[in-house]
Amino acid sequence: MFVNGQVESFVSVVIGSPLDLVVRARQGKGKPLHFMQFEDFGVAPLGQGVVVHEQTIAQKPDLVARFVRATTRGLNDVAKTENLEEGVGVAMRLAGTAEDRRESVKLQWQETIPRLQTKNSTGKPHGWMSETDWQESSDILLKTGAIEKPFPAANFYTNDFVPRR
Repeated sequence: MFVNGQVESFVSVVIGSPLDLVVRARQGKGKPLHFMQFEDFGVAPLGQGVVVHEQTIAQKPDLVARFVRATTRGLNDVAKTENLEEGVGVAMRLAGTAEDRRESVKLQWQETIPRLQTKNSTGKPHGWMSETDWQESSDILLKTGAIEKPFPAANFYTNDFVPRR
């Protein structure tokens, strides 16, 4: 609908077709796009994390720690500028993505890296979460009527398994 001029804007996540549209615009094949980031308006989306059942945490904490450590190490490696092209190639190969989408996939990752952390988690390892971010999310959900009562932020995350360095 956006491409056809039926709507002037849309809400989307960073990945996927919105960045295909950016690449097309850069190639002179479409309208230019402007991203209005939620964080610019006081919303720090919590879009990444590892979801683990409480029973698994209780029964296999070493497994959880090793998985989170490996995930953090992987994120740290692929977030390095010098690893961008290799990471894009691996992602495309594993996803079966056509070569003509390389610039879009590259742009997706370039736009994703800064969003792996919020202003409250900057400087911490990838995967570390801020209680302030969780509390702000609860407040927004409460103000918009998405939830009826606030939730205790500490019930929804732990940094216990995130490597300290």
